[in-house]
Amino acid sequence: MQRKNAPAMKDFTERAMRSAIQSGASGLAPYHLLSALLETDAGRRAMEERGYSPACLEITLINTRVATAALAEERGGALPPDTQADDLLQRAGERVLNGGDLEGAVASELCSGLMRCRITRSILHKARLPGPVNSDEPSPELAAFQNKVKRARAQAKQPRPIDGKPTEDGVQPTQERGPEADVRASLVDLGARAKKGDFASIVIDEEQVSALIEAISKARAPNALLEGPAGCGKTTFVEALAVKLQKLPKNHPLRGRPLLSVDAGKLVAGTRYRGDFEARVTALLKIVSSSKAILFIDEFHTIAGAGSTTGEGGLDAVNMLKPALARGDFSLIGATTPGEALRLRRDAALMRRFEQISVAPPTGAALLRVLQEGSAGLLRHHGVEIVKAGVPAVVELLSEYAPHLPMPAAGFELLDRAAARTRLAGRKKIVRKDLAEVLEAMTGAIVERADGQLSAAPQDARLCNHLDAPSRRALEAAVRQVSLGLGASGARATFSFEGDARSAADFAVSLGDSLDLPVHDVDLAAHQGPLALRRYLGSDTPEADGAVVQVLSSLRRAVLHLRGIENADPEVVGQIFEGIARGWIESTGGRRFSLRGIVLVVSGRREASSGIGFRTEEAAKPPLDPRLAGLCDAELSAAAGRENARLREEAADMARAMRKRGASLEIDDAALDGLIAGIDDSDWPAALSELRRRMVGLMAE
Repeated sequence: MQRKNAPAMKDFTERAMRSAIQSGASGLAPYHLLSALLETDAGRRAMEERGYSPACLEITLINTRVATAALAEERGGALPPDTQADDLLQRAGERVLNGGDLEGAVASELCSGLMRCRITRSILHKARLPGPVNSDEPSPELAAFQNKVKRARAQAKQPRPIDGKPTEDGVQPTQERGPEADVRASLVDLGARAKKGDFASIVIDEEQVSALIEAISKARAPNALLEGPAGCGKTTFVEALAVKLQKLPKNHPLRGRPLLSVDAGKLVAGTRYRGDFEARVTALLKIVSSSKAILFIDEFHTIAGAGSTTGEGGLDAVNMLKPALARGDFSLIGATTPGEALRLRRDAALMRRFEQISVAPPTGAALLRVLQEGSAGLLRHHGVEIVKAGVPAVVELLSEYAPHLPMPAAGFELLDRAAARTRLAGRKKIVRKDLAEVLEAMTGAIVERADGQLSAAPQDARLCNHLDAPSRRALEAAVRQVSLGLGASGARATFSFEGDARSAADFAVSLGDSLDLPVHDVDLAAHQGPLALRRYLGSDTPEADGAVVQVLSSLRRAVLHLRGIENADPEVVGQIFEGIARGWIESTGGRRFSLRGIVLVVSGRREASSGIGFRTEEAAKPPLDPRLAGLCDAELSAAAGRENARLREEAADMARAMRKRGASLEIDDAALDGLIAGIDDSDWPAALSELRRRMVGLMAE
C-alpha cells in the first residue's frame, strides 16, 4: 500500500512546492497543500464534499499568492517555512495507509479542527458554501465566484508590461518584463537631465573635471574612483561632468556618450532566487557596453559582496564587473568614502582597474560660490530671501561652531532648515539669528549668545557642596569666562576634578541636575591594551560601538564624566584630548561627533605613596595629566570630608558591626583617615577587601 501511493504523494508534494515558490516562500505551508489539492478533479470534489467552493478557494488562493509574494519581496528574501505542513502530510499519509485516498486524506486534515495556520483558516472561511453541499445547480454566490476565477486566470496569463505606460496608440506593450527591463527602470540618464538644465546652478571645478575626463578617456581601464568624505560633493562632481560633456567639441571621444547613474540597491532588490542578480548585472553590462556609456555608481563600496550567496570570495557584482572594466567597453565612475574604500582596497585586482581621484571639500571663495549658486533654487522652493551677508555667515558659523560637519552639505542643510523656519514663522528674509538658532538645534552648541544656564551653576548650593573653597572660586571664574565664549577647549565646558570616584560621580550628577542635562559616566580605566581605542572610540556601527561614541552619537547636549584618567590607556587619552582641543572626536570608523554641546568632567586622583602603617607620604601635587592643563576651564578638588566619603561610611558601618559582636573598637577621625588612606575605590570590590583586611589588622593591634 505504501509503495503504491508513493508516486502520488511525490507528485502531490511537487505541485505544492511549485505553489510555494510562486508565493515567495522557502518551504511548504498548509495553504500550498490546498492549492495542490485543487489542481486535480478528485481534490476539488473532496473539498466540495466537505462544504467548500473550489472556485472560491482558487480565487482566494490567487490573492494570497500575490500578497505573500509582495511581502517576500518587501522583506528582501523568501518567507520562512511552516512546519505544520509536514505534520499534516504525515497524518494524511497515515490515513492513506489505513485505506483512504490521498485527496480525501489531505482534505480531511485541512478541514479538521487541528488546523492552526491562520492564512489557511481564513481561506477556508471565505470559501464555505452557504447552501446545500451537493446541489446540482450552483448558488448565485458560487456562480459569481466561478466567473471571478475565470477572469483572474485569464488576467494571470497576460504578460506584464515593461513600464505600465500606454503607447501612442493607447495599447499596452506586451513584452514580458525581464532583467533588462528591471535594470532600465533603475537607470537615470544624467546627460538628459543636464540637457534639460537640471544642473544649471552647479559650480564646475574645471581642474577636477578635466582630471576625471582624462581618466575615463583612456583606451584600457577607463574607470575612476572618486574618494572623499561624506557630503563633500562627489555626486555633484559627476553632475558637473554631465554638464561638461554637453559642451565638448564634436571631435572629442566622449562627445555623445550617455552618462547613466544606477542605484546598487535597486539592482539587488527583488532578486529572490539564485541567478536573478547575475541576470541583472549581465543585462546592465549589455546596456552600457552596447552604447559605450559612462556608468556612475554612488556608494560604490556597497556592491562588494552584493548578490553573493556563498559569502566572501563568492560571485558578487565586483567579480562580474572586473573583466568588462579591463576591456574598456564602457567607463565606470564609482564614489566612496575613505573609510569604506578600505574594503575595496583589499581587492588589488579591482583597484588596478581604477584611477583614484581624491575629492576635497571646497574652501574659501570656491565654497562661497558653491553655496551662493546652489542656494538659489532652495530659496525659491521656500519662497524666502537671505540677507546679503547670509551665505558668508553660514560659512563663518559652521567653521567656528561645527568644523566637524562636511561642507558644502552642512551649508545647504543649514540654509534649508533656516529657510523652512523663516517661512513657517511668516517672514520673508533669513537673518543671522535664524542661522544661529538652527545651528544650535543641529549641533547642541551655544551659538553667539551667553550661556546663561552655565553661568548660574556656581549659585547652586548642592553643586558647590562637593567642592573646596578654592575650587568654588575657580568654578565661578570659569563659567563667567565660558559664558562669554572664551572657553579653553572646544567643548561647551571642561573641568578636571581631583577626588575619589564617589566624590567625582556625585559632582557630575549634581552638575547635570544644575544644567538640566543627562549625565553619562565612562570609566577610562576599564580597558587597556590594543583594543582599548576601539572599545572607547569604536566606529558608529552598532556591532562596533565605542563607549564615548555611543554617548556622542545619541546626544547633542549632556554631561560626560570621564573617570579614572590616571589609569587610562595612553592612546585613548591622547585621542580624547585631541578631540577636546578641536571640539570634535573622530571614531575609528572615521565619523566625527561634536563636543560643542557637551560639558566634560575629567576626574582622577593624584599619585600618592603609602608609608608604614596608615600614614601617607604625599609627593608634590602634579596635575592629573599634563595635557589637561591647557584644556580645562577650571581645576577642581573635592571638599574636605568629601574625599573618600564612600570608604569612610563603609568603615564606620564595619566598626558598628564589630562593636555589636563585642569588639571594643573606637575610631576617631584621625584614625579613620589613616585607615582608608591609599585605598583606591574605583575598583570597589578590591577596595572593600583591602578595607576589611585593615580593620582586622587594627583589631590585632
